[in-house]
Amino acid sequence: MRVLLAEDHRVLARTIATGLRRQAMAVDLAVSGDEAERMCLLTDYDVLILDRDLPVMTGDEVCWRLRELTDLPRILMLTAAGEITDKVYGLTALLLLARSDRGLEETETVDLSAAARLVAAELAAQAEEGQVDVVVTSDRPLTALGDPLLLRHLLTNLVRNAIQYNHPGGRVRVRLEGHTLTVANTGPTVPADRVPDLFEPFRRLDQDRVGTTGHGLGLAIVRSIAEAHGTEATAEPGRPGGLTVTVRFP
Repeated sequence: MRVLLAEDHRVLARTIATGLRRQAMAVDLAVSGDEAERMCLLTDYDVLILDRDLPVMTGDEVCWRLRELTDLPRILMLTAAGEITDKVYGLTALLLLARSDRGLEETETVDLSAAARLVAAELAAQAEEGQVDVVVTSDRPLTALGDPLLLRHLLTNLVRNAIQYNHPGGRVRVRLEGHTLTVANTGPTVPADRVPDLFEPFRRLDQDRVGTTGHGLGLAIVRSIAEAHGTEATAEPGRPGGLTVTVRFP
């Protein structure tokens, strides 16, 4: 995915660009509105990230001038609100959603059992801080043909959500059996009629029990990545609370 980031705050621009490049995205930088417009006319970008308060030409003006392009890229607008790290995480999530919506470009065999253990290890500090017990079990190695980066993000979003929407002393169980991945967690009660909403972007039920941050994109990304791999993610409320999310791979 090729991204143009138009931001005149150099520290913020470098921080965002570094975060996106770590997700294997190609990032070009522009420091003014006129430069962003010129680069868009010369290069086909998948996504254009615009600061609204760019010099020479504002982000809104750039959008207006680019409206006649036949292949207009997706445009994300930056505002002054929010911390830098929060902006990086939110933008990365949005671009990951856009990337998975485009489908798979290259595939390889991915060991999901090993990836799940790595993800659990990476999120161990968050789980410890929230006093949540995370356990990964697998009856045999589960492999899938797909994009390794996207599948890693599928697992990360599932486990992170399960930790975040939990309570102190709660648990997360990641099971890989046959061709099926299941992530179940304790946590607040989820009404059955609200489960479909959880897979829609920017939808959240209540304030987190363990954490207080989030953009409401976690399960939307999971659904998009699953569909890109020819399957679907389903969910059902846990008893007495929490959620169980299941992905069955071909």
